[in-house]
Amino acid sequence: MSTNLNCPACGGPIENISPIVRSISCAHCANLLYFDNSSWLDGGKFPTEIAAPALLGVERHGQIAGDLFTVAGRVRLEYGGGHWDEWWLEFENGEDRWLEEDDGNYFFHQSLPLNATPQDLQGLGAGQMFAAGDMNWFITESGEALVSGVQGRLPVTLQPGFKLHYFDAVADGREINIEVWGSEVEASLSQAVDASAISWQR
Repeated sequence: MSTNLNCPACGGPIENISPIVRSISCAHCANLLYFDNSSWLDGGKFPTEIAAPALLGVERHGQIAGDLFTVAGRVRLEYGGGHWDEWWLEFENGEDRWLEEDDGNYFFHQSLPLNATPQDLQGLGAGQMFAAGDMNWFITESGEALVSGVQGRLPVTLQPGFKLHYFDAVADGREINIEVWGSEVEASLSQAVDASAISWQR
């Protein structure tokens, strides 16, 4: 069942919010709302707006491998070496997915079951091993990233100043990404995507 709200900053309508959405930006003034403790709260605005690359844009409709999708939302994450964007795609077949854009390269993320808490990951860093999905993964990078901007609707609870911990690891030629969003740990397999394989609807 979808939800309708009014932005606490400008009063503009925010309509048809699906039950899985946990953060959403107002299309009228860019104010952020987030869901916490069964309520929608005012998250305020980010200090600066984020410019979109030419390929992607919130509410743009596309198709890949015959599957239709809508670009629902976007998160910009900044770290010491630069930034990357994560786009939430809502597919018509119900298999919603994250698409990462990093320096012009694109990667789909397929969820990987991982029974871990943030405490289980404390102390892990590059050069160490980590067990996930019945495999042992070699951690190639770990760090902290700042959420510096949000657009559209997202399935995670975010607000300005939010920081996440991330880990990149490899095993048997495959790549895994682990991100700690507050009290939640999300793991996914990374698959490179050829941007030319995405077609866009006008």
